[in-house]
Amino acid sequence: MEILMNTNTIIELLKQVSWTGRFAYALMCGEKYLTSKYPHKEWGKLFSLLWKATSLETLDEWSEKVVDILPECFFEFDSFEKSDFNHLTKADYEKFQVLYQGLGSDFTQLIEYIYKIFEDCAYASIEGSGQKSLSTIACILKMLEDESIPAPDPQLVAFSKFSEKNGWGDPFNGTKLSMVLKG
Repeated sequence: MEILMNTNTIIELLKQVSWTGRFAYALMCGEKYLTSKYPHKEWGKLFSLLWKATSLETLDEWSEKVVDILPECFFEFDSFEKSDFNHLTKADYEKFQVLYQGLGSDFTQLIEYIYKIFEDCAYASIEGSGQKSLSTIACILKMLEDESIPAPDPQLVAFSKFSEKNGWGDPFNGTKLSMVLKG
């Protein structure tokens, strides 16, 4: 669902949403951006991995898997054989190589923003209202706005309250919110 809201209004609404809900919202934004800018690409493999964060209690193993596919890490090596990936198989490496081919720096920036939301709070308590995640989401919303792509409705994640689990919120099956995975 699309809703016409400015970034400040969305951020205000997200202040009441947990980290897990905010991460889900960032993924919803990411899906809209990438499917609008690069509609010919098959985004399922990437978002299947990213959405898992919303359903997990601990994110250690998830983070290790995601690091392998972050563009800055993925492109560090000339080939799979020269890599030191911990979780990426050769078959998956080849699939991501095809997916990432021909994508602009905007893709890299978007994925970095999404991972930054995790990284800013990883292995620590969420400070205050979790302003770091809100600031990063504002950057993602700016990317959408710059391309005239309507932002997703933040009410779709409002059920996940910041008051739950010290701001982290309860895990949930975020794929139900995915337009790519159609959970």
